[in-house]
Amino acid sequence: MKKFLSIILAVAMILSCTMAFAEETVVEEVTEEVVVEETVIEEVTEEVIVEETVIEEVTEEIIVEETVIEEVTEEIIVEEVVEETAEKAISVELDGEALVFDVDPVIINDRTMVPLRVIFEALGAVVNWDDETKTVSAFKEETSVVLQIGTPTLFVGNEAVELDVAAQIVNDRTLIPLRAVSEAFGCKVDWDGAEKKVMIATVEVEEVVEEVIEEVIIEETIIEEEIIEEVIEEEIIEEEIIEEEIIEEEIIEEEIIEEEIIEE
Repeated sequence: MKKFLSIILAVAMILSCTMAFAEETVVEEVTEEVVVEETVIEEVTEEVIVEETVIEEVTEEIIVEETVIEEVTEEIIVEEVVEETAEKAISVELDGEALVFDVDPVIINDRTMVPLRVIFEALGAVVNWDDETKTVSAFKEETSVVLQIGTPTLFVGNEAVELDVAAQIVNDRTLIPLRAVSEAFGCKVDWDGAEKKVMIATVEVEEVVEEVIEEVIIEETIIEEEIIEEVIEEEIIEEEIIEEEIIEEEIIEEEIIEEEIIEE
């Protein structure tokens, strides 16, 4: 009996060891599968990271290209502005002759500003500059014009004229309002917006133009009167011809009647 119990106990121990070994084997296999899955996950994660890196690089390239496009666009806009400014440079004519300035005229608050000396001398005025008070004076015959830098007032003799834009210094050049100064010396000023052109006409030129216009009108009137006289003469001649023809016809008719009477 003891031997039988010993055998059963030994068999039980063997079975127990066998089951434990089998469980350990199963655990090891499961662990290996888990490790394999983790490895696959790590590989997939690495692939995703690589793809994200590629996407970031492509995105950076796109951003760089967009930046380049923006810079090129800005350069084009700047060039267009420069070209437009060059095309729309303001020109000034005095009695049909273009004035040349060492500094181009500019528009400030819708007023054309020009270097003072060129315009004053072109108008035949004598120019004086007081550096201490920053005042410019110009004289022509009985007209005097006085402006002070930064002061929106122009004096024509003793009369004060309010300015929309004061005389000012730009790039070491004193700029003055062209229209106000020109009109102060009795000139007529016109603006051609399409051509960006200021046209100044002195009183002398206007008088000459008016005289020419009057002469043209007189000549046209004389020509019209001569034409009217010629027309009247032609009408008179036509009337005389018609009258002569009527008289001739009446004479012929009378002769015919007389002949018929004689025949009877």
